Amino acid sequence: MLAGHPGGITTMTTSHLADGTVVAVTAGIDGELRVWSLPDGRLRFGLRGHTRSVTALATTRLPDGRTAAVSVGDGAAVMLWDLNLGRSIGQPIRLPEPVTALTVAPSGLVTGYGPELT
Repeated sequence: MLAGHPGGITTMTTSHLADGTVVAVTAGIDGELRVWSLPDGRLRFGLRGHTRSVTALATTRLPDGRTAAVSVGDGAAVMLWDLNLGRSIGQPIRLPEPVTALTVAPSGLVTGYGPELT
């Protein structure tokens, strides 16, 4: 069981790290991402950067081979995370409207969906 987000998990995804480790990435109302080793469910680390609920989460492989997560929190703040090193990459990007779902294409293109986005 992946426990530990006060208020509950709002979104989650899975991925493989560069070393082949399978992880689950969870995010919650607390604004934190947590990275868990699978299948043992051990918490590897937490990632803090959002101040409110995380509404969307996706993972991708960067050109240099690192595994990254893209998250949207605080309504419209997009953050990129290095899942191998356990830290943010760059500065948050503010979108004009809230995003409730996102995906990352193999090309690296991030697409999002929200009630006000067309």
